[in-house]
Amino acid sequence: MSSVLPERLRQFLSMLTVRPFDTSSAEGQSKERYRRIALTTAMSMLAKFVSIFTNLITIPMTLHYLGKERYGMWITINSVFILLNSADLGLGNGLLTAIAAANGKDDRALIRKQLSSGFFLLLGIAVFIGLLFFALNPVMSFQALFNVKSEVAVREVNSAMIVLVIIFAVNLPLTTVLRFHEGLQEGFFLHLASLVGSLISFVLILASVFLHLGVPWLVFGLLAGTCLSNAVVFVRQFGFRRVWARPSIKRFDAAVATSLLRHGGLFFLLTVLTLLGFQTDSLVIAHINDQDAVTQYSVVQRMSQVAFLYWAFVQALWPAYGEAMARGDYQWLRRTIVRSLKLSFICGLVMGAILVLFGQAIINVWIKDAIEVPPGLLLSFGAFIFVNGFIGTLAVIFNAAALLKTQCVLLLLASVTAFLLKIEFCRSMGVQGVVWATVVSYLFLFVLPGWRIIYRKFWSD
Repeated sequence: MSSVLPERLRQFLSMLTVRPFDTSSAEGQSKERYRRIALTTAMSMLAKFVSIFTNLITIPMTLHYLGKERYGMWITINSVFILLNSADLGLGNGLLTAIAAANGKDDRALIRKQLSSGFFLLLGIAVFIGLLFFALNPVMSFQALFNVKSEVAVREVNSAMIVLVIIFAVNLPLTTVLRFHEGLQEGFFLHLASLVGSLISFVLILASVFLHLGVPWLVFGLLAGTCLSNAVVFVRQFGFRRVWARPSIKRFDAAVATSLLRHGGLFFLLTVLTLLGFQTDSLVIAHINDQDAVTQYSVVQRMSQVAFLYWAFVQALWPAYGEAMARGDYQWLRRTIVRSLKLSFICGLVMGAILVLFGQAIINVWIKDAIEVPPGLLLSFGAFIFVNGFIGTLAVIFNAAALLKTQCVLLLLASVTAFLLKIEFCRSMGVQGVVWATVVSYLFLFVLPGWRIIYRKFWSD
């Protein structure tokens, strides 16, 4: 093992080169895929590291500044933003898959149609959501939704939601450029934008805390960095670097748009089910317990994100799998699937164990006396880290292999079961119950049957 790991590391580092490989042969195509995966993984890990590092600094600061209730409200609003991202009707992931397939066929004309159609569909969705929100805002009670009671929290919650919806609407069509880069296996540009966005948000959050501007400005600081960086990448790519791909209403194609909506509908269902299973924890905890419990959950959840650095590698495989399938390179595909599963197993086991064994000591140094974390919460997140590695790895294979209907069935069973168990487990076990509900449901209803399906598809011959 000691000799294998340095060799794997050497091979990985050899792929970190700007110059592309000759793709006229199958071996060259394989090396070029790995080169793009390596570059994307390296930049993604750097971006995630910066994001995690800035979180480790800002979380104690914002917690001490806001107090437990307002901090819990801020975290819950962030969860609402993540839920809102499903409002793209799956067009983002559908566009990524379509561009990856078109790139595998070297069809630029089709890529142009896909980009233009996807951009204007997302623009229409953003406008519709913005208008709908402002029409319903006068009759909506965010105080009841977020279960806040203090005078200052009640006063801030509506303004914070207005900021959230505006930034979401502006950012949604800009994400077209990110799907473009992912589809071309150029995810390093995406993660470079993410890194810059994290740094901008870090500065804005620090300013909001030091100037005591309140939760609405903290929401602005958290989300505006990503929006601004996406806008810069969008202008750079479609305004100067790749003018041929610039979205244009003249290139909007009804047939392509219909295809994106049809395939996007499956991704939309997958996204909704995933959000139901993974992103409803804060809302469940807030209603069954209170915002103080949300704060406890959030601190451990944010700390556990350090373990998800390996997701950078897994996510980079999606367009590579799609391109390999388009070329019929199944030998490379099977070899890479096995490697990704081994990586998920090792990383999940090691990082989960570190969180369980040393998490409380880290929290004591990091947050000091601001909160008291239930010991069972660390154990539940350790198990979640291990299982989630397999969930992400299998989901990427399902997406690239166009096994969306099968994945929808598995996710429907796992997500609905997880959501129902969250409510029951939270009442009986406390905060950690929502995490155990996710672990149990997805392990037995997604991971195990999912691997059996993938094995039959790619190894049955």
